[in-house]
Amino acid sequence: MLNNIAEFKSVEEAVSVLNSFGKVFKFPRKSLSKEEIVKNSVASNIFRAFQHLDKAPSIIYRQWALENFELILSDLKAVNSHSDYYKFIQHYADSLLQRWADETLKPGNYLMYGPAMKMVNLLIKLIQVSEGFKQEDKVRYQQVPFDSFSLRPIRLIINELINVNYKIVIPINASMGFVNTPQLYNILMDAIYKLTKLAKIVPIKYDYWCWEDKH
Repeated sequence: MLNNIAEFKSVEEAVSVLNSFGKVFKFPRKSLSKEEIVKNSVASNIFRAFQHLDKAPSIIYRQWALENFELILSDLKAVNSHSDYYKFIQHYADSLLQRWADETLKPGNYLMYGPAMKMVNLLIKLIQVSEGFKQEDKVRYQQVPFDSFSLRPIRLIINELINVNYKIVIPINASMGFVNTPQLYNILMDAIYKLTKLAKIVPIKYDYWCWEDKH
């Protein structure tokens, strides 16, 4: 499956491909309850990365998501910029990290930063295509749930998209665990913002492109 992941050879190629995709892509439309959104937002393969916990990782996540669902919707309404979204998503990732730590107790079982950000972004992604819950005016601010499928395409062009005075190296097998600090997450997401602005698409469409025909 990972062999299906394309790697952009240049920013120009990426812009062309993403722009073409954006012109024909239509967001899915779903009719899901709150409980269905929470259950379907994070797939079982993600939870399999966290084994040997006393409490099932799916239960930890879903209980947290259900308890915070209305707060997330309310706080999303207050997002009016990329900066606002960074604060919003990191607040809820920190909340999930704290819940995971409280449930698992042992530092060796704590959730890593990258997976926490991915789970929260996946929750928002599904909310935003669900009738009755989505907030159309916030789509432009949504961020990417980073994993192998979204990291590998930009692996060869990342340093042309970032604004730091050091080199970033994305391993060929990078996964959600690669994004292990807020600083790295922000650098990567800023790169996606820059790339998708050049391609004239909203950033979350990049994620849909990454997963298109890959599964």
